[in-house]
Amino acid sequence: MAVITVSRQFGGNGDEIARAVAARREHHLIDKHTIEQELHRHGINDSELVRYDEKRPTIWAGLSVDREHYEHFLRLAILDVARTGNAVILGRGAHSILSGIPGIVTVRVIAPYELRHNRVVAHFGADDSQADRMIHHNDRDREGFHRHFHGIDWNSPEQYMLTINTGFMDIPTAADTICTVCDHIEAEIDVEQSLVLISQRWLATKVATELQFSEKLVVRYLDVEVEGSTVTLNGVVPSAPMADRCREAVEQIPGVEEVVCNLQEMPQYSYPLI
Repeated sequence: MAVITVSRQFGGNGDEIARAVAARREHHLIDKHTIEQELHRHGINDSELVRYDEKRPTIWAGLSVDREHYEHFLRLAILDVARTGNAVILGRGAHSILSGIPGIVTVRVIAPYELRHNRVVAHFGADDSQADRMIHHNDRDREGFHRHFHGIDWNSPEQYMLTINTGFMDIPTAADTICTVCDHIEAEIDVEQSLVLISQRWLATKVATELQFSEKLVVRYLDVEVEGSTVTLNGVVPSAPMADRCREAVEQIPGVEEVVCNLQEMPQYSYPLI
C-alpha cells in the first residue's frame, strides 16, 4: 500500500529502478507518460508541458499565468494518483508535494559523474561532448524545476528517506533495498491513515484549483483546510456575493458535505495585477 517517490539524476538508472520496484510490488508506475495523460485530462496542453515539465522556466515563462496553471494541476495530478496507494511516482517533485505525510517512501537515485557519462554515451550513442551537454542540461533543468515550483534544493539529502548510489549497487539490489524499506514502513505506520491524509490534501488542492482556474473566482490569500468531508475556506474576497459563489462552487465538488466559509470581504482591497 505504500507510496514511493523516486527522484533521480540523469544517467543514474533511477527510471530502471522505479520500474523494477513497481513490478516487484505490483504497484502502478507513474512516469512521464502517465503524468502527461493526467495533465492533459486536466486541460494542460502540450506547449505548457514543453515549457515546464521538469524544466527550469525562463524568466518570462516563470511570470506567465500558465505557470500557475501547470503548478496547480501538476500538484492535483500527483495527489490524485497517490491517494489510492500502490504507486511508484517518478520525478516531478512528488516527494515535495507529499512531504509531511507519514509513510511516504522518498528515494533519491544518484551515481558518480563518470558512470553517468558512460551510460549516456552507451544509451544514446552520444560522443563525449554531447554526453556532457546532455547531463549538464538535465541537471540544470531538474534543479531549476524543483527550486522554482517546489522551493527546494533538489540535491539536499535531508529530504529523502533513502539515497541509492548506483555506482555501488546494481538495479536488482537497489530494488530489493527499496522494497525492504517499504516493508518496514508498512509494519510501523498506519498506511490507511496516510492515504486519508493524501486524500485530504488532494481535496484541498482540488478546491483551490476549482475556484481559481475552473470558476476563475477572485480570492486572494486563499487557504483551504479539509477535515473529513468538511472544507473550510479562508482568504479575502471583494464582495459578499463573491464569497457566496465560492461556497456554492465548493458545495458541488464530489466528496464535500459541508463548507465553512471564512472568506473576509474587503471591497476596497487593491488586487495586484500579477
